[in-house]
Amino acid sequence: MAPILGIRKVSSFRASDVTAGRTLTLKQIKDTIEEIYNSKDRFDVHCRETNTPIETLSQHVQRFLNQKYGLRGIIAEWDTAISKGVEKYSEKDVEVSLFGKQLRNECDEDFRNV
Repeated sequence: MAPILGIRKVSSFRASDVTAGRTLTLKQIKDTIEEIYNSKDRFDVHCRETNTPIETLSQHVQRFLNQKYGLRGIIAEWDTAISKGVEKYSEKDVEVSLFGKQLRNECDEDFRNV
């Protein structure tokens, strides 16, 4: 899976975790996914209130990472770590698999709420 570029703040991780080339654990990936979903839900409400277009999940991940880190190098490192984590755990965890499909527009983003 190619890097997705875009995710929200995950307070339990340090930029050095990714910089050092660490692979995210299943728990870290799931926590990150949950944080991204929560961020996107809040942003979608804002978009509806202001009559602005709603972002796709992949667009929001980029916004999320940019707001959290603000530095291209760190954003790229997290993007890569998340992409590798999704690829690694998609076959083991249905929530991670669903997130990956939503990023690739293979599944409706509202499907997780069903």
